[in-house]
Amino acid sequence: MALRSTGLHVNLEGFEDLKEAVERLSDKEKLGRAINRVWHKEAKTRLQPYLRKKMKHRLGGKGTLARSYTVGVRGNTVNTVMMEVYSRAAPSGPHEDGGVITPKSGGYLAIPTDNASGLVRGKRITTGGKSLNTKKRLTPRMLKNSFVKTSKKGVKIIFQRVEAGDKKLKKYFMKARGSYPAGQIVPMFILLKKVTLRPRTNIRGYFPREIPRIADKTLEAIERLWGKA
Repeated sequence: MALRSTGLHVNLEGFEDLKEAVERLSDKEKLGRAINRVWHKEAKTRLQPYLRKKMKHRLGGKGTLARSYTVGVRGNTVNTVMMEVYSRAAPSGPHEDGGVITPKSGGYLAIPTDNASGLVRGKRITTGGKSLNTKKRLTPRMLKNSFVKTSKKGVKIIFQRVEAGDKKLKKYFMKARGSYPAGQIVPMFILLKKVTLRPRTNIRGYFPREIPRIADKTLEAIERLWGKA
């Protein structure tokens, strides 16, 4: 196993029993496809659902980041078949290793409060012959009638003043916590210079425990293939 830029990988290297079985079969490409099928089934029916459930528990929140974790299989030959665990979400690395998140541009990170954690309607697009509303996360730049105020503890907060005619955000507000009366001031984002994350996901600890079962399933597939050789 090795951690690479795209995620956590498992390949045949290190499985001595598998190596011995592989050497007895001459059609390495056929064997690679058989292993790919076994690993793909394990990944999609058992490993990925359990991993996402475990990550949702560890990460908390609405489970958006947890659902981004994928267990995939690629490669169709003995030398290339590989199982990988990865997340396309940008913060997944710091959640595994810990670290400090700083803004890519500007001076602050805008951390959404519960009032700003949902999705809002974007522009209408046409795809596959259907007209759809795109959805995106609310950002400070989308707010109208907003202002920044510093709390007694020195934390900067972006507030939104709800206006009666603010049609763009009216449905969003109702979706977040119910309807807001006109004129109410609602905290939307907390501005921070940086956020320090502690390691929380521990995929490195979870995945190695699954290797014996994966190895057993692979050996069973090899034995079936061997019997037909």
